[in-house]
Amino acid sequence: MRPTLRRLLVSLSAAAVVSLCVTPHSAGQASAPAQAPAGGLRWIKAAPFPEPEEELYGTVVNGKWYVLGGFGIGGNAPGMVYEYDAGADRWTKKKNMPLAVHHQAQAGFNGKLYVFGGCLKGISGEGGTQNAWEYDPAADAWRALAQIPVKRCSAIAEEVGGKIYLIGGLEPLENGRGTRVSGLNQVYDPATDRWSTLSPMPTTRNHAFSGVVNGKIYVIGGRLGAGNIPATSNTDVVEEYDPATNLWGPIKERMPTPRSGGGATVCNGRIYAGGGELVTREMYAAFEALEAYEPASNTWQVLPSFPGTVHGNAMGCIGGRLHTVSGKTRSGGPQDAPDPATASHDVLDVSVLGAPQPSTLRWVKAAPFPEPEEELYGTAVNGKMYVIGGFGTNGTPAPAMVYEYDAAADRWAKKNPIPVAVHHQAQTEYRGKIYVFGGCTRPLSGTSQNGWEPVNNAWEFDPASNTWRALAPMPMRRCAAVAEQVDGKIYVIGGATLMENSSETALFGNRPARVLGTNQVYDVATNTWAARSAMPTGRNHAFSGVVNGKIYVIGGRLGAAHITASSNTDVVEEYDPARDAWGAVKAPMPTARSGGGWATYNGRIYVSGGELQNSRLHGSFRAFEAYEPTTNRWIILPSIPGARHGNAAAFIGNRFHTVSGKPEGGGLPDLGGKATVSHDVLEIPAAGGTN
Repeated sequence: MRPTLRRLLVSLSAAAVVSLCVTPHSAGQASAPAQAPAGGLRWIKAAPFPEPEEELYGTVVNGKWYVLGGFGIGGNAPGMVYEYDAGADRWTKKKNMPLAVHHQAQAGFNGKLYVFGGCLKGISGEGGTQNAWEYDPAADAWRALAQIPVKRCSAIAEEVGGKIYLIGGLEPLENGRGTRVSGLNQVYDPATDRWSTLSPMPTTRNHAFSGVVNGKIYVIGGRLGAGNIPATSNTDVVEEYDPATNLWGPIKERMPTPRSGGGATVCNGRIYAGGGELVTREMYAAFEALEAYEPASNTWQVLPSFPGTVHGNAMGCIGGRLHTVSGKTRSGGPQDAPDPATASHDVLDVSVLGAPQPSTLRWVKAAPFPEPEEELYGTAVNGKMYVIGGFGTNGTPAPAMVYEYDAAADRWAKKNPIPVAVHHQAQTEYRGKIYVFGGCTRPLSGTSQNGWEPVNNAWEFDPASNTWRALAPMPMRRCAAVAEQVDGKIYVIGGATLMENSSETALFGNRPARVLGTNQVYDVATNTWAARSAMPTGRNHAFSGVVNGKIYVIGGRLGAAHITASSNTDVVEEYDPARDAWGAVKAPMPTARSGGGWATYNGRIYVSGGELQNSRLHGSFRAFEAYEPTTNRWIILPSIPGARHGNAAAFIGNRFHTVSGKPEGGGLPDLGGKATVSHDVLEIPAAGGTN
């Protein structure tokens, strides 16, 4: 799913983790990024930039950061050069570029800075230059180099093995009039002052992000179609180039937020992309998003957002600290011309993330689910997984099935069903037993036939004796809520029910429904219910988990219970049962969705699958993401092997299991036995999380 407007304005937080082995039939693989300690990622301020501008580029040479360029007014580039000394937190102005251009490419090598091309006025191929320059910071002097074979503007430059590769950007058409978005890959050799042409980049683009890790060049995101943002589209494509073989490799994991025109830098094996811009017919937007690509694991980490939206910012890494400076707070084009750029200089210590860890990560297959269904829920008890529920089909009761999975034997065993045939129940575990609350039944006749009729039943299931026991009913009828246990009490939160003063007895996709923020607690010891502080964002079909005694409700569905009439949200809210208080809204989930499977392990809440439906599409998700409350960041993990919604999920030990579900969005199009038998497993390293 592509990011929503909220993703443009409010970034997330994250880092990735994982590794695996189990049995054969493996799918995609990656390795495990390192972890950050709790609270280790906070932005701080540094010396403001003396001449705020957009279209700045940063390069670190000999421990100092050089920020060059600037767009100026109407493309009249200032060509400025500033040196930043982190030890003194001080900026010093240096000699301007000999030819004042904007959108140049630059790279550092052997204590010097190399600058290539750029545009003289507007952003175009024919307006580009062929100039190449070497800047010596020690002497504060510029020297002209052999010209680029073709005019280039808004390309990227990276150094590997003493040679500098100039890739992509904008170039003129063959007759010199007009602009082509370029895939050109030309290499400059400082030792010989000569250029050569190499294998072109498969995806032509400009305004991209880039970096070098382990001798390979990665080109990330950027702009298609043109150079000016109002006439372009952003891409999320990530491509790898190996200079040693002059070959482009397979496309890598896509960037979470497609964008262009931001800052990029490399720190400790990760390529950081921050800020950027987007213009469509609906919006003009700049980004706060900060995301890091880790080639070793082919994963992305979504980190704490910039303090403000920005495009045309410069970035650099000095001593494990990420610096971003200046840029404009709106997207480019005529609309931002009168806006002043920001002087802001913000710093984030990313050394706490450590180095990438090279361990293998693979999804593997386990015993298929015996009765494929959607709207299944998973709970782990005493080392076994229990999959409960199922939606069934119109004209029949919900299957209300219960299956026990023994991982050691890789075997499913059917147990006694829920006493009342419901779907969309809430459930959780406590002291070796499973507690099931509410849900909806399917009336088989009358005006409510095939609707969703909320109930208030509460049940305790004892896996050891395979028996059910009725509990005190919930104070209200509801379905599609979440249930979480803290200190022997179970909190049932959210869901959907009938409208007040309604004569109807069931929910339908084309009629009003009450989406709930209701929070009611069940005391297992006394078999009684009590009301608690309502959740600020009423929702149903949400994900949830408990970490350090607090409950997190994630994503879910607004407006209605049925996907056909609702909208998904990315909102994450924290509830503290000890104080009966909801905290500030947390980092939003990267992929807004509802109706998937979730489970908690080692301080992280893992979310898989889900669905989306609107006037343009019916879809389900492959996305697999984890929220880490201690650092308020999200972890983007390798996608589950197939898109699905209504899947059950649970951890058995450190292995995440996702079971069954349907491979398309819900509603009428998905009726008719299309659920998958698939049972997929991913092993999370025991150290992959916070305690």
